[in-house]
Amino acid sequence: PQADTYAIISMPVAEWVRRVRDAILASRRPRLAERLRQRWAQMEQELGLETDADLLDHLGQYVILHTYPPHPFRVPFMFTALVAIDNPDSVRSAIDALMSAWQRHLAEKQARTGRSWFSLRVIRGQDGIWYLRAGLNGPAVGVADRWLVISYSPEAVRANLRFLARASADMPNPSQR
Repeated sequence: PQADTYAIISMPVAEWVRRVRDAILASRRPRLAERLRQRWAQMEQELGLETDADLLDHLGQYVILHTYPPHPFRVPFMFTALVAIDNPDSVRSAIDALMSAWQRHLAEKQARTGRSWFSLRVIRGQDGIWYLRAGLNGPAVGVADRWLVISYSPEAVRANLRFLARASADMPNPSQR
C-alpha cells in the first residue's frame, strides 16, 4: 500500500528465465557457451542441486514490481520484485546453495589473486537474506512464504518480508497457475 508505483505481470516466470538464459548462451561463441553449460552442470553436481527442478520449476505466474520502500536517494529504477513461488523451502535451499557457491568462488579468487574484483562480496545475513557488497550493500534476495523477494538492498528486502508476513493470511495464493 505504501508503494507509489507498481506493476503486476502475469507470465510463466520460469519459462521467461529459461529463455533469457538460452538467449545469453546463444549470443556467445559456441565453444564458450558449451564451456559455460559444462561449468554450470559441474557446479550443480557439486552442490547437489538441479536449478530447473529445485528453483525454476517453483516460480509461479506472477511478478509484482513496486517502489516500497522508496530508495533513500530516490534513484530511478530502484524497485522491488516479488516473484510468486510454490515451494519456499526448495527455493530457499536453491538460493542458499547458489549464493554460497558464489561466495566461495569470490573468496577463492581473492585468496588466489590477493585482491577481489571491486571488493565484491556475497554476504548472508543472520536473517537469511543474501546480498552483494561492493562498498554499499545491495542488491539483495530473500524468501517469504509465497514470494521470492529481490530488491536494491537488504533493508528493502527486510521491509518487504515484514509486510508479507503480516499480509500473508489475507492474500490469495499467488503461485497458482
